[in-house]
Amino acid sequence: MLKIIEYIKDFFTFILELFKFVGNLLLSLVNILVKCVGFLVDVVSALPTAFVVACTALVIVSVLYKVLGRESQS
Repeated sequence: MLKIIEYIKDFFTFILELFKFVGNLLLSLVNILVKCVGFLVDVVSALPTAFVVACTALVIVSVLYKVLGRESQS
């Protein structure tokens, strides 16, 4: 009977450790994403204003075309 209780305890310990691992993994991924976005903002802010405005306009037009369904369907 003690072996069964020990196996059940080990199983739930494993499940708890698995949830901790997945939580830490997701937290690490979010931290990496935040650092990447910060780096991207720093790089874009170093570019000339005219280039940033032109690229922003291009991205906005591309997104609008995609949302409105106007892209070419060949």
